[in-house]
Amino acid sequence: TTAKELACRGCIVVDASGRNTILGSQLNLKRMDPAFAQFAIHNWFEGVDRGPAETADYVHLYTLPTPRAWLWQIPISSSITSVGIVVRREDFPTGHYDAEQFLARHIASHPDLARRMARSRPLHEFAREGNYSYVTDRFVGDGWLLLGDAARFIDPIFSSGISVAAESARLAATSVMASLQSGDTSAAAFAEYEQTLRSGLDVWREFILRYYQLPPVFLDLLDQDEGRAGLRQILQGEVYGVPSVPILDRIVQRIEAVKADPQHPWRKELTTGFPFPEPA
Repeated sequence: TTAKELACRGCIVVDASGRNTILGSQLNLKRMDPAFAQFAIHNWFEGVDRGPAETADYVHLYTLPTPRAWLWQIPISSSITSVGIVVRREDFPTGHYDAEQFLARHIASHPDLARRMARSRPLHEFAREGNYSYVTDRFVGDGWLLLGDAARFIDPIFSSGISVAAESARLAATSVMASLQSGDTSAAAFAEYEQTLRSGLDVWREFILRYYQLPPVFLDLLDQDEGRAGLRQILQGEVYGVPSVPILDRIVQRIEAVKADPQHPWRKELTTGFPFPEPA
């Protein structure tokens, strides 16, 4: 059939276009985030050993010896698993290179993952993505709102985009219903929505950057009951409209202690250059 165009009118437009960022791009609001100069290679695989049955359906993250490098293992179906690597831009090969060999080399550097991938086979061409982190200058305007990745995409680690999508949809629904009831669809009517979403996203951004700055701090907290409880607040997305996120302050304090101690065993894993630049 021939495609047809249909014109629709509405008093409010909610952009849930994800990383297509339709409104943000059309209104020239989108800016790249230089703090996340990361690149990724990924594919779907069959035959991946997902490990023990009780955690086989979990999302797994594997830290690598290269700074700010990690691999994901995400179940897609009962037989298909997404596996991908994220590395710094300067560690990403340029020119003509074999993406499959690049991923395989890093998989081999992690013994547990190498065993799990030993009998796997890729299902598609390997996908490559770079410079994927961005923010829009505004999340709202007269008669429009941005949701989830249409507003901001930080980094795939910890799957923060899922939290952002779900929470922004909940917040936007409340804001839109109040706007329709009052008849006020101006940007000012959506100001609380933007403030709440942006503050939560700022927490996610700093948390992820702090993880990249010194991963052992995060891993050490996972071994402590109190640390796990604090991390759970962020990892479950409880960062919107809250007065504070105590575990983030604790992470910052521990990083500063490592920076101040030249003999600290974690010192060699400390990433320099923080604070990382804001989007320009």
